[in-house]
Amino acid sequence: MFNFAKLTLTAAMVVFIAIPAYAWEQPTRGERHEYRVERRDARQDFRQQKRSDRMDFRHQRIDDRKGFRQERRQDGKEWRHEKREMKREMLHADNPAERREVRHEYRAERREHRQDRFGDRQAFRQDRRDDRQEYRQERREERQSFRDERREDLQDLLN
Repeated sequence: MFNFAKLTLTAAMVVFIAIPAYAWEQPTRGERHEYRVERRDARQDFRQQKRSDRMDFRHQRIDDRKGFRQERRQDGKEWRHEKREMKREMLHADNPAERREVRHEYRAERREHRQDRFGDRQAFRQDRRDDRQEYRQERREERQSFRDERREDLQDLLN
């Protein structure tokens, strides 16, 4: 009885393990070659797209920086013009009270100008940081989708 149970169990295991192995069909040599060619082309396309995305991102950052610097230069010109006008007002003031008033205005304007420049720099840095994080997140998602696509192609090949 014991040998019969052992023999039956062994036969059942062989049947349940061997049948799925026979049912699974390996891809032909041509299918494997076609899969490798498609994946190589996909990798090359992905790398080319990555290169072009990186260059576009760099050019965008360079253009942003140029625009910011140009805007700051323009602000500096306007500030120097205002400063000259205030000094002129101070020189043409009739009495010490007017001079004091102009000096207080000048100091307030200078303080406001410094704060504006500081705020602009902070905002520009934050924008660049956000852009960089967005770009990295997009690249991460693209890499993941490329991996998923590869996994699906492999499953299609094997099934």
